[in-house]
Amino acid sequence: MVILALVMFVGLFGFGEDILGYRDGSGMVRVGLIASFTFGIICGLKLGR
Repeated sequence: MVILALVMFVGLFGFGEDILGYRDGSGMVRVGLIASFTFGIICGLKLGR
């Protein structure tokens, strides 16, 4: 699952504009992707303990 999540993150972060067709002129979608990935890692670590 970790590999799948990492591949999805890299794909959306790097090629999301081409894949999904959104326009991110100010970079806020990428900030949201980074935040959700980071919070997912934190929650996963907290639940794993």
